[in-house]
Amino acid sequence: MGSAFSAVTPEWPQCHVPPPWHCPGPAGGHGCPCLSTEPEHELFLVYGKGRPGIIRGMDMGAKVPDEHMIPIENLMNPRALDFHAETGFIYFADTTSYLIGRQKIDGTERETILKDGIHNVEGIAVDWMGNNLYWTDDGPKKTISVARLEKAAQTRKTLIEGKMTHPRAIVVDPLNG
Repeated sequence: MGSAFSAVTPEWPQCHVPPPWHCPGPAGGHGCPCLSTEPEHELFLVYGKGRPGIIRGMDMGAKVPDEHMIPIENLMNPRALDFHAETGFIYFADTTSYLIGRQKIDGTERETILKDGIHNVEGIAVDWMGNNLYWTDDGPKKTISVARLEKAAQTRKTLIEGKMTHPRAIVVDPLNG
């Protein structure tokens, strides 16, 4: 549900609001809670495919499949991706180009954020509370690494190296650490 507000004032004691607002509480009296019936964020599925390498976003609420974002094109082999809802960035790894990049869903601000030392990134996870990016790399050293979302190349740190067989998917839980 969307944002909430109270529709009752001393001058207007009844719950009468225009769509898309809905007031489920008792009418008359102060504090009638009102909620938007429109979602704050649209649901969409982000997916990548190779040959040609592209990342797309499909609107999950549409009756007919519809593009929800400007596609991320000219990739060789997009392997891993994650979305940062607050900033609107899709973070992605292109394993054939040996890079981690990002682009906003409106098609702007595309950039490569990591290239040196990137080999075969299999998983990416955005920590939206700490503003960190975690990734697994199944290259020669078998690593799990982290970097700040801004200035990733300067803040990169390897958390675990070796002692793993094919590190793949990674998930972070920002709320519980």
